Amino acid sequence: MDKKLYAVETKTGKLRWSFQAPDQIDSSPSIADRTLYFGLADGHLIAISLRSRTEMWSYQLEAGISSSPIISDGVLYFGGDDGCLYAVY
Repeated sequence: MDKKLYAVETKTGKLRWSFQAPDQIDSSPSIADRTLYFGLADGHLIAISLRSRTEMWSYQLEAGISSSPIISDGVLYFGGDDGCLYAVY
C-alpha cells in the first residue's frame, strides 16, 4: 500500500489530487464543511482542507482507527480499534 488518499474525477476517472498519509489509511473518508476526515492504522484521525488539500489537524489515539468517521450537528464521531467511541467538537 502506498499510504495515499486519492481524489478522482467521477466523470473521467482522472486523478485530481492525492494526499500522502503518514501511515496506512484504514477508514473510508467523510466530508463536512470543506474538510475531509479519515483514520489511520497508527491511530491518527486526519482532517484535510479541501481548499488547500493540506492537513489542518490530527488527533492521536493509542489504538488504530478503522471505522469511518461521521459528522452530525457539528460533531465528528468515530470508533477506535480499542472499542471506544470518540466525539470531536
